[in-house]
Amino acid sequence: MSAEEAARAAAPHLREATHNLGVLYLQLYANPPVLGKGKMVVLHVWLKRLAPSNDIGHTLPHQQRHAVHGFAWAEDPEHLNSSSDGGNWRMAFDDLSVWQPQLRLLTSMGEVVAAESALDQLPDAPHINAPVRPYHFSFPLNQTLPGRCFKVYEASFPGQLVGLCLPPPAPRLCTRLARTPTHSPSAPALWSLVFPVRRVMGVNDSNWEQHARQALNRISSHASYIVGMGGGGIVLYIDRMLRTILERHPRLALLAAEGRLVLVPWELPERRDLHATYDLALVAAHALLGLSACGANLALLVSDLDELPYSPHGRPWRDVFTCMAADAARQAAASSAPGPGLFQLRRVDVLSSRLAPAEEAAWWSRPGPALQLASGGAAAAINAAAARRQRAAALLRHPILAYDRLKRWPHSPGLEKILAIPARRVVGMYVHDGFPLYGSVHVANASCAFMLHLPNYWGVRHAGGAAALEAEFTPFRLVVPGSQRERKRGTRVGSAAGRVAAGGNGTGQ
Repeated sequence: MSAEEAARAAAPHLREATHNLGVLYLQLYANPPVLGKGKMVVLHVWLKRLAPSNDIGHTLPHQQRHAVHGFAWAEDPEHLNSSSDGGNWRMAFDDLSVWQPQLRLLTSMGEVVAAESALDQLPDAPHINAPVRPYHFSFPLNQTLPGRCFKVYEASFPGQLVGLCLPPPAPRLCTRLARTPTHSPSAPALWSLVFPVRRVMGVNDSNWEQHARQALNRISSHASYIVGMGGGGIVLYIDRMLRTILERHPRLALLAAEGRLVLVPWELPERRDLHATYDLALVAAHALLGLSACGANLALLVSDLDELPYSPHGRPWRDVFTCMAADAARQAAASSAPGPGLFQLRRVDVLSSRLAPAEEAAWWSRPGPALQLASGGAAAAINAAAARRQRAAALLRHPILAYDRLKRWPHSPGLEKILAIPARRVVGMYVHDGFPLYGSVHVANASCAFMLHLPNYWGVRHAGGAAALEAEFTPFRLVVPGSQRERKRGTRVGSAAGRVAAGGNGTGQ
C-alpha cells in the first residue's frame, strides 16, 4: 500500500479519534492596574461546562452540579520576546499576588456571574510562585435554569464580550476512554498524555520536519508500552502539520482504528523562549479540564516521552493501581482524607550498557514494536486473551529492554511525575505537582511503581563511562507484564529496584 493509500485508509479513523474534549477556547483583553492605564494583556481562556448526567458512570457528587469551569493564561504583547518569563504575566495565587483576572459570565437571563478562583476552594490554599501556572476558576450556574449559551468578558474591558455556547459533557468520550465494566475507581483505565511535538531551535533550524517524523516513532513506542502494560492508550496533542505526517504512520493509524489514540487539536505556537514549560502548563491544564466530567474510573498519566511508568515486580497496570491505592488508603486512614486525586511517582535514571550514550536518541527514533490488537464487537471478547498475549509479546520487543543500569538514587523529592484522577478536578498543575480540589495527594509507594527516566533519550545528557556507571548505577534487569520467566524472579529484583526508587527506605516517601 502506498503512502497516499495508507493516508486515505487512515483518514476516517483519525477523524473519529479527534476530539476537543468539550473545551472551548476564546481570547479576551484585560488591564492589570500594575501595568498602568491604557496597558493591556491578552487573556487566553479555555472553558468547559459540567452538568448532571446519568450516562457517565462513577461520577462524584461535585460533578452532578451545573457549572462552567476553566483556566486562563495571560500574555503581555510588549514583552513576548522576553528571555525571562517570555511575556507571560504572573498568574498570581500567593500572598504576594498583585493581580488576578476579573472574569465575568453573562447568562441569557441577564445575570452576571463572577469567576471564583479554584485554588480558593482548597482547604489550605497552597503557596505557588511559578509564573507559568494558569489561573483556574469556576462560574457556578443556576441549578434550575443553567442555560447553555453565555457571554464572557474581563471586568476592565466590559465592552469586549465573547459569546459562546458550551456543549454538555459527552458520555461517549468517557465511555470510549473507560471502555469496559471492569474499569472502576478501584481499577481505572490508564491513558497517557503526550504533549505537542516541538523543536524550538529557532528560525535557522532545518531539521524540524525530520524531527517531527522521528517523534512519531517515539510516540508509537510510548503507546505500545502503555497498552502493553494494560493501559488504554494515549491522548496526543497535535497541530496541523503533525496530523498530516501522522496520516502516513501506519502504527499510529492502527492505534486510532482500535480506539487507543485520542487526538486533540492544539494550535498554540511554539515558544522558543519558554521551551517546554509553556506546553507543560497549558496542555496539562487543558487535558485535566477536558476529562474532568468523566468518572473516577479514568486515570491520566502526565509525564514526558523520555519517561515510562514501571512496576518493579512486573505487574500489569490493574495490579499497579491496586497497590498504590491500598498504600494511599493506609496513609489516609488516620486523617479521613478523601479518595486519591493525584499520585506523585518518583523518577529514577536508567542507562544501557549495550548502547553508547550517543546512540540512544537514534535507538528511540526507530519504529517501535507493532501492536496486534483485538478487533471490536464480539471478536474482541473472543480474542481478548490472544490480544493480551500479543501485547505482551510486543512489550518484550520494546526498546526499553535494552536498558540494564539503574541509578542508585532517585531524583530529588519534589521532582516526581503525576498520575491524576481528572474527576477529582486537578488544578494548578505544573510538571511535578498539582492540586485536586476533591481528592488527596500521595507519593506513590515505589514498590508499587515509579518512573524510568531516560536522560539520553533526546541527546547525550549523561556521558556514562565505566567509572560513572560503577559509582552511580547498579546492574538492573527490567521485568515487564507477560514474561513468566521474569515474573518468577520479579520479587527479588523488584524489591531491590523499589528500594532504589524510594531513596533507600522502601516506602516511596
